Amino acid sequence: MAIIAWIFGGLITLTGGLTIVEIGAQMPYTGGLYVYIENLYGRICGFMAGWMQIIVYGPAIIASVAGFMSILMKNARKSPYFNAGMDRAKLT
Repeated sequence: MAIIAWIFGGLITLTGGLTIVEIGAQMPYTGGLYVYIENLYGRICGFMAGWMQIIVYGPAIIASVAGFMSILMKNARKSPYFNAGMDRAKLT
């Protein structure tokens, strides 16, 4: 079941990436998503897209990485290799 979720997520990401590539090929401007949305839909939509990238997208990535790391660290404490490494780290 997990592999299906990975494939599905990869396909969604691929379609989003290919869309940005097509838009970028049509508009040779620098500025990324903000400039593309501004040229396509106007200044207000470009402004909203730019700020949503900062307000929502960045913290969402940080939260997902933090959640994943919390799962890894919870399981890592059971590993003898992790404990041996932590003992060595305490000595240095």
